Amino acid sequence: MRLVTGAILLGLAALAAGQVNDTGVQAAGALAGFFFPPGKGSWVSNIPTGVVAIYQALMKDGNVLVYSNRFMGLDEFGTTIVDPYKKKMRELYIPGKLNGKTVNCGIHACQNAFCSSQVVTADSDVLIFGGHNEFVKAMRRFSYEKNTITDIDKMPSGRWYPSSVTLPDGTVLTVGGTKLSGKAGWHCKPNEDNPTYIVYRPSKNNFAPGGDRKDMTRQLNRAFPAHTYPVVTVTPDGGLIMSAGKTLAKYAYNKDGASVRHLFDFADRPGPSWNYPQTGVGMPLPMVPPHKQLFLLATGGSVEDRAKDETPARDEAHVIEISGGRAAKWKQVGGMPYRRVMGDAVTLCDGKVIFFGGAEKGIAGWGQGPKNIRFRDGKGYNCKKKCPRTTGEHYEPIIYDPVTEKWSRRGTLALAMRPRLYHSTATLLPNCQVMVAGSDVTYDTTAELYSPPYLSQGKRPVIIGGVPEAVTRGQVLAVDYSTKGGVLGKVTRALLLRTGTCTHSSQFDASSMWLEVTNSFVRFDPANPGGVLSVKIPASPAVVPPGMYMLVLNTNRGLPTDGKIISIK
Repeated sequence: MRLVTGAILLGLAALAAGQVNDTGVQAAGALAGFFFPPGKGSWVSNIPTGVVAIYQALMKDGNVLVYSNRFMGLDEFGTTIVDPYKKKMRELYIPGKLNGKTVNCGIHACQNAFCSSQVVTADSDVLIFGGHNEFVKAMRRFSYEKNTITDIDKMPSGRWYPSSVTLPDGTVLTVGGTKLSGKAGWHCKPNEDNPTYIVYRPSKNNFAPGGDRKDMTRQLNRAFPAHTYPVVTVTPDGGLIMSAGKTLAKYAYNKDGASVRHLFDFADRPGPSWNYPQTGVGMPLPMVPPHKQLFLLATGGSVEDRAKDETPARDEAHVIEISGGRAAKWKQVGGMPYRRVMGDAVTLCDGKVIFFGGAEKGIAGWGQGPKNIRFRDGKGYNCKKKCPRTTGEHYEPIIYDPVTEKWSRRGTLALAMRPRLYHSTATLLPNCQVMVAGSDVTYDTTAELYSPPYLSQGKRPVIIGGVPEAVTRGQVLAVDYSTKGGVLGKVTRALLLRTGTCTHSSQFDASSMWLEVTNSFVRFDPANPGGVLSVKIPASPAVVPPGMYMLVLNTNRGLPTDGKIISIK
């Protein structure tokens, strides 16, 4: 393998090469090819989650916070803390009053948080915006360290299926959704839509003045109605982009700390809308020093608008340089190995992107029953209502390499035991496994852990020092590592990943970046082999907004260390 900086820069520079056709899509000399991973990886199944894991959020201690819709496991408002390493879970107990009785309300604060958005702060506080039925205006703040929940003032309007993103100053922008429950998708009426945004200030524990704002309304109106759970990402210049429907637009963040302004529209992603119910997946790709360029990967969805249960999923994937200005073009990087609607994706510890679950045909949402779904482990679920609207469940994950723009070849990765359909989730863990869970249409209260191929390639380096729990922007970390027992390759690079918080095929606050290496020292001590890799945390809060991140070292042969979770405020 080539040195990562050069390889990634070459790979990203290739996105700017080639001819542009009249559809606004960059024509590749050949569509993306396929590669053979260095192993299949492996699965561990039947990890109890207690509830259907419609939401996952990685906490600072490595445990995963899981919650669900009301009446989907354990108590009425079931919430659990899952220890994926010990294959155990415990119920999160936070009492509250409901109909005059004391009940366990978990993270919901006795207000159903189903179909909300969420972000996690640098202190493991979970901020939840919106909810279900009469709780669409709710906003809750859960402190993981204190095991307390605060019910913040209601939002001015309801938000069901919104998206949230942490801005460079630590405020949180929540955008879109519908004013009422169950109104997302093609049947939504204009008066039921919520094409506005609101800004919450965690440091003051309140919403910024001005309430609902309309600076993003033009784009949301153009994308209406299939535009809920839009993809929103902070850009390296301090602004942000929003992908809604098939539209993509750039916004600046104003100095008032409470509003944004529209700058320009990018070309639409080719094809139909890729938001609910034609759910595709969007992920920003890892940045490289000096962290000025940012690329967005958009995958899958449905082959046509107003898709139905029998509509085939798309196998297309596209990339666009969202730091490239209004002239940026979409480039096709697939045929993926499978058509996929309603999948889940995470960036792995080696900088590749992996996709799980979803299906070959159909759409997101609840369908009619009865429907009998059989699993690969011999078990199954006889669904009577709120059943899948999909067929052709995907058990094999696929991996995208942003350097080579290639996908793992079909049939090369190990198969999961359970289908993960509507309301599934996936989270990268500190040991570089992925926890895949959820699927309420199969009422699955278990998780599976996937070990990517890099975990089966021999002994890996181990971080033994130099990573404090909290770091500052611009700080240089002298990361001490051990290669005792022999490690394939040399430790040459470091990846910083935002910790996961996800639902509905959306990874809120997703970001990752290869760090600048300022010095490297190799220790040739037989009793303590290893070295010190000095890496610099980016200085700009637009590159690393406040939150929790995971630092991972990598060898030049693609073997990562376990990650260390750090806080950046």
